[in-house]
Amino acid sequence: MFFTATDQDGNFRVGPVFSVEQSTGVATLNAEAFNIAGLQELSLGEVTLGGNSASIAEFSTDPFFTANSDTVVPTQRAIKAYIEAQIGGGGASLNVNSVTAGDIFISSNVITTVENEVININSRVNFTGGITGLPLAINYMLR
Repeated sequence: MFFTATDQDGNFRVGPVFSVEQSTGVATLNAEAFNIAGLQELSLGEVTLGGNSASIAEFSTDPFFTANSDTVVPTQRAIKAYIEAQIGGGGASLNVNSVTAGDIFISSNVITTVENEVININSRVNFTGGITGLPLAINYMLR
């Protein structure tokens, strides 16, 4: 026999299967009471978890994240496709507009530092395309 009841604290119960604790909003569903063999799909209207939470209304396979929503969670494959699209597919080559590695900033054909500090190169450097500007002038002056 199933029944519904609300106690003096506002807690709601549907037999031994489902209950809601009014003070916390915690809902409990006894999955053992259901025969879910052969279940192909489960659809939830909305799920809210935690105190400072977002309500999840959808799981998305969109690799472009076009919804731009706090209520949509992307699947693993969607995240992988999005990241690959952003970094040029991964692998050995990475196509980006600029790179910051530590304090060194590289953009277009300019290498500088984040705070315009001196760049110290402690190894030999082989310039195959030639040198112009100040390094060339200093080299001529030292001869």
